[in-house]
Amino acid sequence: MSKRRLILIALAFWVLAMLACNAPAPTSVAPKPSVQPTRLSTALPTRPPLQGSIGGKLCYPSSEIPPMTIYAVDQSTGRSFQAKSQGPRETSYRIDRVLPGTYVVYAWLDDGKLGGSYSKAVPCGLNADCKDHSLIPVKVSTGQDVTGIDVCDWYGPPPPAPPK
Repeated sequence: MSKRRLILIALAFWVLAMLACNAPAPTSVAPKPSVQPTRLSTALPTRPPLQGSIGGKLCYPSSEIPPMTIYAVDQSTGRSFQAKSQGPRETSYRIDRVLPGTYVVYAWLDDGKLGGSYSKAVPCGLNADCKDHSLIPVKVSTGQDVTGIDVCDWYGPPPPAPPK
């Protein structure tokens, strides 16, 4: 007997067994619920704004990059986001889940002795002629991934203290 024929016979026996037990025939339509669901609210829940990210290179004036924390601080709300770098092999960073806003980006070494930033000296080239070390505001729009925000200026005045 072929495999197909055996399957058809087994299916026929199953249908007969269901009919003998007075079981309802299988259906592809879902049964209607016996209880009506209650309507909780007609208002739609508010959705949080889409989040973005800020990322770039990490630099340090030495042969190795020490562990540090990178901060992005919203200039209007003071809200901060951060990423942690573990050490020498991490030459870039990315801070995820950043809400729309305008941020300054800087880092502090884990020992708290030195801080670096994304300042006007970075796009200038970080040479002796680059004397402006003011922080560059970084605008993050809804859902935007902002890149090229290189935390490489360790030569200017210390950045703001790490947020608490």
